Amino acid sequence: MRETTKKMIEKISGLEKYLKEHDYGDMSPVDKNLLPSAPKSAIILDKVIADRLVELAKRTQDNDSEYTFILCGNVHRVGENKNEKTNFVKITGFYEHNFDIHRRVAHFDAETTKIVDTLASGKTQFDSFFVCHTHPAKGYYYDNFSLGDLDGTISLYENNPQFKIDDFGQAILTGDGQMLFVFYDPKSKCIYKFEKTLVKLSKDSFIDISRYITMKNYEQRAPHR
Repeated sequence: MRETTKKMIEKISGLEKYLKEHDYGDMSPVDKNLLPSAPKSAIILDKVIADRLVELAKRTQDNDSEYTFILCGNVHRVGENKNEKTNFVKITGFYEHNFDIHRRVAHFDAETTKIVDTLASGKTQFDSFFVCHTHPAKGYYYDNFSLGDLDGTISLYENNPQFKIDDFGQAILTGDGQMLFVFYDPKSKCIYKFEKTLVKLSKDSFIDISRYITMKNYEQRAPHR
């Protein structure tokens, strides 16, 4: 574990104590309720992306496996020149490269790494991305990141000074449709979570991703008349 991660743990109230009580090394769960939230923050998912996540959550649960994927989009900007950043990220891109995977450990292959490098180069229409993986909805801690996940989030910043964009992080999707997005702020040297993950149904209509996935699963199971 890197020194920056240790300092991050010290910054978050209650986290060091929690990790000592749940000491499994890199696999130690990090209670999501302890992570501070970025103020007025949200991930806004395009409906097409949300439908891909519905399928991926079902596959995760049915196969009892972890899958990797990339979500990308753009930070919402305001002001006359649209140069004032907010803590809202609109997700409109989805990349997945998983073949014949049946394991409980997420694996980022060479193709996925290429996608990250392309996004980070600043040569696409996207200015934000999240490296993501899934967790089957089993056990006590499935809906949390592991300590290794957060250490990996920090390493994205520290090991890749060549990145041309500044806004990236990690996310998990659970087999029962929950999502958690985080990013590392090098200025405060702390990890923050997004307060909400919403699906945009129409111009003025939004729904939480977990409710959306539950709704879609119900519709799929309902008998056709």
